[in-house]
Amino acid sequence: MENFDITKYLDMVSRRKWWFIIPFLLVILGGLTFALITPRIYEAKTLILVQPQKVPEDYVRAIISVGVEERLRTITQQVTSRTNLERIIQQYDLYSDEEGMLLDDKVALLREMIKIELSQRRARRGEANAFTISFRHKDPKKAAKVANALASNFIAENLKIREAQALGTSSFLSEELESV
Repeated sequence: MENFDITKYLDMVSRRKWWFIIPFLLVILGGLTFALITPRIYEAKTLILVQPQKVPEDYVRAIISVGVEERLRTITQQVTSRTNLERIIQQYDLYSDEEGMLLDDKVALLREMIKIELSQRRARRGEANAFTISFRHKDPKKAAKVANALASNFIAENLKIREAQALGTSSFLSEELESV
């Protein structure tokens, strides 16, 4: 059994140094080319907290128990509806540099760039649940403005739903009070 001789290995590496240097340089060059050629895409995120029902269940049993996921899905469909997205496209002049692109294509592209995710943490009963709305775009300012507009639309739709639920609860309590 031979002894380990490091000089033998160093000699081998020095004779074949180009086998190591050329692939290393090619990988560096490829990475730099990729970084310079690919367009920059910015992502803006907004975190929204959803508060659960505050009316004690001792007074009113929840007639309609809608989970956060289902409510999130409903509001997401409303916020990403065609009319809302068309308004956002026109308001923030999105995709104006895409000449010849139809409004349908712009709406589809905007939908692809929007991501709405429920937070991974599960909130305990009575605590708020959270979700994020994110939007990706070439312009960081437009990305932030559109993400904020989507969040505002989301909050407005949620407020409408909550007002309707509060009105229903109020009328139910009034009817129960009159019957007593």
